[in-house]
Amino acid sequence: MIESVYKAKYNRGLKYLKGANITLAKVEFEGVLKIHGNSENAINLLGLCLYRRGDFKRAKALWEKSILINDSKGNRAHEYLNELDREDFRKFVSLYNEGLDYFNKREYEKCTSCLLKSPVPEMEITTAFNILGLCSYALGRRGDAAEYWMKSLELDRGNEEAINYLANCERAKSKSLSIMELIKRLLKKYKG
Repeated sequence: MIESVYKAKYNRGLKYLKGANITLAKVEFEGVLKIHGNSENAINLLGLCLYRRGDFKRAKALWEKSILINDSKGNRAHEYLNELDREDFRKFVSLYNEGLDYFNKREYEKCTSCLLKSPVPEMEITTAFNILGLCSYALGRRGDAAEYWMKSLELDRGNEEAINYLANCERAKSKSLSIMELIKRLLKKYKG
């Protein structure tokens, strides 16, 4: 019984991941790990979900855990950890973190500049596209904002943040909210 639930959750997680729904894949792989906490493959795939959402520290911790379970060269966690050590990834993280600092200071133009200098498109990190959307919106570039949020949704169809940002953007158009009022609301939701 438990084994069949495990397999069903795992297979749904794979289906969601292949179907560009990182959010639901993450939920399924977390469920797998509640049943079988040492599932190397589920740990690795959950790590990929977190990586694509921009949670690099937790992804790395999971891949390190996976290697503790199975240190053989066949464990894909070795590949994933090697990716984190690549120069282009380190450059991305440096610019990403610098951009986040500017974002938190509400220096949206500088944030955008940092993120666009980084290899964001190649990295396909949903959070980075959401932040670019927020910055664009704050700068009055609604069309660009919507494009960034749509890109985030292409990568993760279940991305609740991007869905909410697009919905709020539409509501703002219909209610004629000021840009800064909407950004304040969106930032409040984004921060937690």
